[in-house]
Amino acid sequence: MSIILRFCNSSTGAIEEHFVGFFAFAETTGEYITNSILQELERNGLDIQNCRGQGYDNGTNMPKRFFGFINKIHVLFSKSSKRWDIVKTKLKLTLKPLSETRRESKIGAVKAIFLQFDDVIECVNELKNKSDDSETLSDCDAVLIEMFSFEFIVAIHVWYEVLLCVNNISKLRQSVQVSLKVVIDTLRSFCSWIQEFRNTGFDKSVAQARLFVEKSTFEIESQFKEKRTARR
Repeated sequence: MSIILRFCNSSTGAIEEHFVGFFAFAETTGEYITNSILQELERNGLDIQNCRGQGYDNGTNMPKRFFGFINKIHVLFSKSSKRWDIVKTKLKLTLKPLSETRRESKIGAVKAIFLQFDDVIECVNELKNKSDDSETLSDCDAVLIEMFSFEFIVAIHVWYEVLLCVNNISKLRQSVQVSLKVVIDTLRSFCSWIQEFRNTGFDKSVAQARLFVEKSTFEIESQFKEKRTARR
């Protein structure tokens, strides 16, 4: 691991970087790495209170993964008219594809799965039972594994609530009859709501997801899977 210190030169005001060095860590746990970095800072006479860290949690990849899976369900059935007939027979709301040009495509795609969750699972099971193709069977298994995960159920609760609110505001803004004052007040209200949702929305969505699981006709775990890190 390398440690690089970036700082502002108080004399010139320029941003500078100093390469401290490469370090081989005996362990890869967060606690061990943190303590090692703190010791190195202390050895160089730096107070951690005067330092700022920069980290990445792959947060930008999470929406891509979620919506990629949502679109995967649509693609699974849109590959042929026979597959689409299964959807037409069992679902009242048609599965929607994602579109980069249509703002409503995301809420439409999420809504069709969220409001017909058990029915979508039944569609996947029917497609699986009717198919002998190994690729199709593999795709169906992958979809079922994801849909039966509590992580996905919580995620779809979060995204449905957020997208529904965003879509309503988007429609309001496009209305020719709405005044500028109403739009501004609505956007301010939305900013307050999204801030509150940021603080409390996750816990609320987890509670709603557990109730959602209880009402499902399928047996689904109502707990997050414990992620284990393999020791090297």
